[in-house]
Amino acid sequence: MLSAAVKIELKVDEKKLAEIREKLAGIPRGVPKALATAINKVAAHGRTRGIAIIRQDSPIQRNRLLGAIHIKKAGVNNLSASVGFAGRPIPMGYFPSKQTKQGTLVTFSKSRGPELIEHAFKATMPSGHKGVFVRAPNAVHRKVLAKPTKGLAGRLQNTFGGGERFIWSALPIKERKGPNAGGLLSADPKSVPALANELNLKLDAVIDSQVKWLLDKGQPKPESAY
Repeated sequence: MLSAAVKIELKVDEKKLAEIREKLAGIPRGVPKALATAINKVAAHGRTRGIAIIRQDSPIQRNRLLGAIHIKKAGVNNLSASVGFAGRPIPMGYFPSKQTKQGTLVTFSKSRGPELIEHAFKATMPSGHKGVFVRAPNAVHRKVLAKPTKGLAGRLQNTFGGGERFIWSALPIKERKGPNAGGLLSADPKSVPALANELNLKLDAVIDSQVKWLLDKGQPKPESAY
């Protein structure tokens, strides 16, 4: 599964634009207000739907995708928006994985199952970040002092001695990355055109709702009978 750049554009066609201009002719700046609001609502919906489509086949957690999907919002002077599924490749540590003697099994796709990343290993960095790594070709093997044992065993070692332990280490290491959000979305070739069609259909409905709201807001309130 490769990384890919996917961008879905949201804009109003000329026929729809003429229809809206006619309906909102009596409301100052009603057209750009209605369109910008409607387009941005649908763009936000597009991100939500995109994540849902990706997670139908990928076991990645939702919060790992939020930062990888970018929305370029519409404004009153720019009546178009886009939902971009690209970004940097996602660290393999964000996907379900299992360590084996041959390397690390990483599951990017539920339908394809685990994929073996040869010679890779799982590790937790001092920052707490968990990832899948491989040793660089120029890695130097050397014996280093292991971290002190935690808990009761560690306290006993500190009290009675014999707590020092050496392990073999080889640095530097490199973190392995998987596909990006665009690659996950376009894994099924039908997903991108289907999502684009869904959003454009929804855009028409949201525009109509926004136009109705502006027209109702502009109507004078009925006088009270009391």
